[in-house]
Amino acid sequence: LTLSEILKEAENPNFTADALAKIILKDPAMTGRILKVANSSFYSRASSIKTVNQAVQLLGVNTVKCLALSTSIFRPEKITKETGVDAKQLFSSFLTIATGSERVAREAGHKHPEEAFVAGLLHDIGVIYLLEYFPREYRRMLEHKTKATTMTDAEKEIFGIDHTEIGYHLTTRWRLPEYVCNAVRSHHQFLTIDDIDMMGRCVLLSSLIAPEALSTYAEDL
Repeated sequence: LTLSEILKEAENPNFTADALAKIILKDPAMTGRILKVANSSFYSRASSIKTVNQAVQLLGVNTVKCLALSTSIFRPEKITKETGVDAKQLFSSFLTIATGSERVAREAGHKHPEEAFVAGLLHDIGVIYLLEYFPREYRRMLEHKTKATTMTDAEKEIFGIDHTEIGYHLTTRWRLPEYVCNAVRSHHQFLTIDDIDMMGRCVLLSSLIAPEALSTYAEDL
């Protein structure tokens, strides 16, 4: 219920940070995660962020929306119990790649580098979906019980689809900005020099540089 209210308010043309903050406060886990991100070293400020209203104003509606979406399907206790994956380390990896994506975009001169943070935060949302709904099968993949040599090929061998396509369908269904959907879909593709998917490039480079918490498959840098 909280998630649907957040999505509805985020699309409201008369959106206010106060109205969104009141909805977020209904969910303690979501409140904690949003405050934690707002007070992270990446958003270093002279004073700490103490209210959800302040966090919404600092992070922006798109980042808050994406944090809400990831929180809504990210159940760390279940993931850790059924797959053996360290869920806290996994989410920390998402934040690291999101931060790296934004810094890459900033260095590349992108007009809106904060968009890369949003894209990076949700880049592996398809992985979360698979961990949540197919934990045993995904554990097989992590243990290399396939003939594949890459993470996406292993997923296709077991599920018939990889996490980038699943993530693309999820973000499209959630009506997220097109740049997010495209980056989620392309962050494992080695793009050509003429490819215009700037966000996909930023997330790809960040995920190659930053240590991935989950994948035990090699990527050709």
